[in-house]
Amino acid sequence: MTTIAYKDGVMAGDRQLQSGDTRVGETTKVFKLSTYHSTLSLKISGRVYPVSSWKKPLRDKDWKHQVLLGVSGSCSAITAMILAYNAGALVNDDGVLQVPDVPTKDWCLLAVFQSADAAAPWTYRPDDGWSRVEVDTYTAIGSGSVFAVAAMDFGADAESALKYAATRDLQTGCGVDVVRFGDN
Repeated sequence: MTTIAYKDGVMAGDRQLQSGDTRVGETTKVFKLSTYHSTLSLKISGRVYPVSSWKKPLRDKDWKHQVLLGVSGSCSAITAMILAYNAGALVNDDGVLQVPDVPTKDWCLLAVFQSADAAAPWTYRPDDGWSRVEVDTYTAIGSGSVFAVAAMDFGADAESALKYAATRDLQTGCGVDVVRFGDN
C-alpha cells in the first residue's frame, strides 16, 4: 500500500513500493497534470460530469488547468498510472480524466481539481467508481491515511502528515514526494 495526503493545495505521497509484505523499490506516486481544457470532467456511470471549470479560456501559458493525482495500492496500479502519466494519456481530447486499465481492484486514486474558487477532491476505486470527498480542506488515502488525517487534524501540512504516517504505518516510507498547485 502507500499513503497519499492532501491539504491546502499540496499533495504528498510516500515512495515505498511493495509486493505483498516485501519492499521491492521506490517510485513516485503523486503527479500534477496541467492542461489547457477550460473544463475537466469525470465519467461516472457512463455519463460525463464537469467537475472543474474556468470562465476564462485557458490559452495563455499562465492559465493552465491543474489536477493533483495520487495513487495508492498494488504495484500494477502504480505502474499503470506512471505509464499513463508519462504517455500523456490521463486526459482525453474532450477534457475527461481517463483512469488507467488495471487488472486488480486493490487500489485507489485521489484526484484534486483546481477550479477558479476552490479545490475539489475526488476518489476513484475500481468497485465504486468516482466519489466526491465531502471534506474539502484535507484528506488522505491508503494504508497510513488514518495517521495522516490525525496529524492534519492537529495542524500538520500534507508533507509533515505523511512523514508522521510513515512512523506508524509499515507500508508507508522511503521518503516523500510533493506536488503543488501553481508550481510549473
